[in-house]
Amino acid sequence: MTSMRHALAPARADRHRLWSIPAAAGTLTAMAVFVMLTDRVHDRDTRSVDDAVTAEAVEHRGPGWTHLFDTVSTAAVVPLATAMIVFGAVLSVRARSREPLVLVVVTGLGAATLSWAAKQAVGRPRPGGSIGIVAADGYSYPSMHTAVTAALVTVAAYLLTRQTQRGLAATAWWTIAGTLTALVAASRVYLGAHWATDVAAGWVLGTGWGFAVVTGDLLLPVVAARFRGRPASGR
Repeated sequence: MTSMRHALAPARADRHRLWSIPAAAGTLTAMAVFVMLTDRVHDRDTRSVDDAVTAEAVEHRGPGWTHLFDTVSTAAVVPLATAMIVFGAVLSVRARSREPLVLVVVTGLGAATLSWAAKQAVGRPRPGGSIGIVAADGYSYPSMHTAVTAALVTVAAYLLTRQTQRGLAATAWWTIAGTLTALVAASRVYLGAHWATDVAAGWVLGTGWGFAVVTGDLLLPVVAARFRGRPASGR
């Protein structure tokens, strides 16, 4: 049995390396888009798009949509963070490893920190005035709600995919992750708390950071095993 485990370990290490390629590609692509979008926002090249999307959102406001998007927006802060911590803790208990919970915490804190730093660097004002129908403080770009949501659901989808390892289930997890992020992004524009490019930037920033965490999680055991001089074990 021991010899069989050692025989399987290189295959698991190869799988980790293989999975790390699209994760790293996702990180680099998302960050490139974020830099490009930030440059456009800084040069005020996105004003016409932002104004058009905001006008469309304001035109279609109604009590039902307002209640729905206000609920989604509110859930994207403390409730989402709490649910993700519980999720990470449950997976950690099941796996008898701190890894899932650490991944969740690092992902959430990292996304919030990156968003805050970008806000201070860009200093873009929020829509405000008659457009905003919820209280929103600080700078507008990028949307921290969207960034943190995108990062957390990316890592959640990765952890769930790793648990199931089935194609259909994996597709479902990633589809749900994208849908949740889209709902949060739409809610922030609808409520007048952000411009469209704020949530677009938050989406790519959060997704990029989420994939960066995934890449690190995949490659760390491979690198550590190489330094120790033995094959990486699979999780």
